[in-house]
Amino acid sequence: MPLTTTPGPQILLNGVTSTGASSWVDVSQASGFAILTEASSVTTGGTMLIEVKDSAGNAVTLDSTAISADGDSWIQSDIQVTHVRSNLSARRDGTYTTTLYQRRG
Repeated sequence: MPLTTTPGPQILLNGVTSTGASSWVDVSQASGFAILTEASSVTTGGTMLIEVKDSAGNAVTLDSTAISADGDSWIQSDIQVTHVRSNLSARRDGTYTTTLYQRRG
């Protein structure tokens, strides 16, 4: 795990098999965060976006990961933002779970 967490890990998307975004999570008290994407039953895959909220409240893509095989991928950030979410923006097959880890202090 790349970051120590407080509070504990938070599931953003849980075993999803269709496109869509998670709810926004407040990370304004975090000094950094990481998101783990777990993919299973993938043959052609999908695209996972990690989005942050800008000062006007719009979603801005922080990271876009094309997933084409089973496995785990991490995105880690030390930028100060107020909210983050994951968004399965394209999907051909597979099941996806994303977990947020926040660093405090």
